[in-house]
Amino acid sequence: MGIIIVNAVAAIVLLVSLIANRRKTLQGLLVGLKVLKGMLPLLILVIILVGLLLGFIPQDFLAHTVGGKGGLLGLGIAAVFGSFVAIPSVAIFPLALTLLKLAGAEAGFFAVATVGSLITTNSMVACLSFPIEMNIMGSRAAWTRLVLCFIAAVGVGLLMGVILNGYHV
Repeated sequence: MGIIIVNAVAAIVLLVSLIANRRKTLQGLLVGLKVLKGMLPLLILVIILVGLLLGFIPQDFLAHTVGGKGGLLGLGIAAVFGSFVAIPSVAIFPLALTLLKLAGAEAGFFAVATVGSLITTNSMVACLSFPIEMNIMGSRAAWTRLVLCFIAAVGVGLLMGVILNGYHV
């Protein structure tokens, strides 16, 4: 139902924009199509990677780890995984949705907190850029940033678990 409302609002706003300024609206749509064309290879890659992830890692393991039964261990695994993989933010969300769907009816506090920690550590921690940061900021500052970002990212994931507890996809 929500997707119907969002699409209806988007269609209405598009019509209003067309009436207000047809040329700028069409120009904006062309820019949007160019951006989509540029992102398409990445989106296809994400679909392939999610498929491989689901093919090589048993779904029972993912459902258990992401689901409520994974607990702090599942949250820790997701946080560490998110810290080390370089998945663009636009691409991590389909993976997160897939993981929440795998959790299914168990999608309670720990499921949402685990997926939230995966997303936030992926965005905030970025261990792959750590050597560059050490050269630019120095070792102490780089380590401080890394540890504080990891703690903050896990905290955000836990907060998402509290706020969205029992959310079903």
